[in-house]
Amino acid sequence: MSEISQRKAKRAKYVAKFDFTGKDPEDLPFKKGDVLELISKDEKEWWTCRNSHGDVGQIPVPYVTKFDPNNPPIPSQRPISEPPGYIDPQKPSIKDITLPARALVIQQRIPNLYDKTQLKLEKGDIVLVTKMNSNGQWEEKSMEEKGFPFYTCTIYGQ
Repeated sequence: MSEISQRKAKRAKYVAKFDFTGKDPEDLPFKKGDVLELISKDEKEWWTCRNSHGDVGQIPVPYVTKFDPNNPPIPSQRPISEPPGYIDPQKPSIKDITLPARALVIQQRIPNLYDKTQLKLEKGDIVLVTKMNSNGQWEEKSMEEKGFPFYTCTIYGQ
């Protein structure tokens, strides 16, 4: 076996800017300061990564930044929290929202080409949220009733 085939391919590494508890079985929970190895860029906002324990799962891209070997992270010693502006669909404040509710799109969303159940969103769009699933997917009222991640919008007018 050649020396080249014996070497493991170097993968890009990213550092967690915030804690992420995960909501779904395919999510990879992590804490601020954890270093994650990129496996694949599945979508614009969700990638597959591996943690230092060898666990693999989906991570939200806005929660990480490129790893700088000259400036190693300091692992978080605080309880798990979320980034500023994060709206957790599991928290009681979300349950207090009366549906249907209007939401302003604050982050562009381009769904995976193969997932016809996801809604394309442009920043500034207004959507009518008709359902808030516990997995973080919201649904909107249209002819097709497609879903989108909760973090792309903010509820207003309530």
